[in-house]
Amino acid sequence: MAEGHNLEAILRWTLSQQDSEQASAAPMDPERRGWLKEALEAVVSAPSETDLLKAALSFLRAHEIPSSENRISEDTKNALMKAFDEVLYFIEDLDHAKDMITLGGVPVMLSYFNHPNRELCAKACEVIGTAAQNNEACQQSCQPFLVQLINLCRSCDDKLVKVKSLYAISCIVREFPPAMQDFIDHKGVDLLVHCVLSDYDKLVIKALFLLTSVACSVSDYVSYDVVKAITELMLTTQHNQIRRHSTFCLLSLAKTVPGWAAQHGGMKDRIEQHLKVLTAPEQEEELEACRELLELLLCS
Repeated sequence: MAEGHNLEAILRWTLSQQDSEQASAAPMDPERRGWLKEALEAVVSAPSETDLLKAALSFLRAHEIPSSENRISEDTKNALMKAFDEVLYFIEDLDHAKDMITLGGVPVMLSYFNHPNRELCAKACEVIGTAAQNNEACQQSCQPFLVQLINLCRSCDDKLVKVKSLYAISCIVREFPPAMQDFIDHKGVDLLVHCVLSDYDKLVIKALFLLTSVACSVSDYVSYDVVKAITELMLTTQHNQIRRHSTFCLLSLAKTVPGWAAQHGGMKDRIEQHLKVLTAPEQEEELEACRELLELLLCS
């Protein structure tokens, strides 16, 4: 960045003035004085990161409604994607995530939910999720829009939008009880089950991860059929990551869903067989989870 080069140049110049204790105290010559003045002014006038974030949001706000033809040019789409990426870059920092909320960034993101370009819709969901992640103040600010994310994830046919909207939902509700209750009240558990039964691997994994992390909160709303479906998924899938996540999810539910062990007594032999295929060193954690499942069954 130009700002960095100017700072480096000023530092080099400052150090050069200290090279000798006998350096002359004579006034700076006009040329050098002019250069230093110009360099300092460039640093002072350089836009701050907040200014750049504000500019990116302003650009997105100005283009949130597509033309009457319901389409945008490839150049406009690329410029918008770049603006989204700028926002994502800055809000990785907690303070800038709060800045984004203060600057009205969430309504801007919501305006892209109905955008005809689904890539832009997915990016908007990703921004909301990134801002809310591990940030209770931002979770609270995003909570009023949780229902819109749930509806988007439930109704949209685009796979990427489904994954990114579920990511945003996850970031808002995890470890934030008020949002979790809203999620439950608006049939969020049903949404997770729908995603788990999807044929899109990334969506399945994302749903299993969220269900695992919130098992204690939603156990009263998880039916026997849901646990059975996840059990079948664990025992039959050929996808390593789905098997791994379904195992951890099942263990979390088994510890919290009343009567799980009694209902699944017939699974004992199948889980014992499943243990025999978990032989790789990287499967040790998964193996321990299966052993714990088996122990729950044996103790029922």
